[in-house]
Amino acid sequence: YEVMGIDLSEEMLRVAKKKKYEDVRFVMADATKMPFENDYFDFACISFGLHDMPHEVRHHVLDEMRRVSEKIIVVDYHIPKNRLHRWLHVSFASLYESKYYQDFAKRDLEELLREHGFRAVKEAYGLVDFVRILLCERKSFEGK
Repeated sequence: YEVMGIDLSEEMLRVAKKKKYEDVRFVMADATKMPFENDYFDFACISFGLHDMPHEVRHHVLDEMRRVSEKIIVVDYHIPKNRLHRWLHVSFASLYESKYYQDFAKRDLEELLREHGFRAVKEAYGLVDFVRILLCERKSFEGK
């Protein structure tokens, strides 16, 4: 197998390389225009990235993930549906997150994934439900 990490930031790639992961190749690339062929990967994963980008960029990144892989894993904040829990979560996270977080928090992640041709097939939660992990598959053109 091959594991590859990509980032647009040279600094973040330096941080990743310091961790000395075995058999991981790091590449500087733009997630909206990845330098890989269609269906190059078995899985593509984005970890705590979607909430940190403008909404338009999220769309381009998900389109590109769909192009390079049939299955994706999305790890990001779980935004609770309960109003009080949602308010507490968003208020706390907004203290340290980027200006794009508020926009991410008000949108439905699964709906966004559906718009880009994915369907969630499995989900898990971590950090006392603060983190959500979604395994998604690319839907066929018939919507299946």
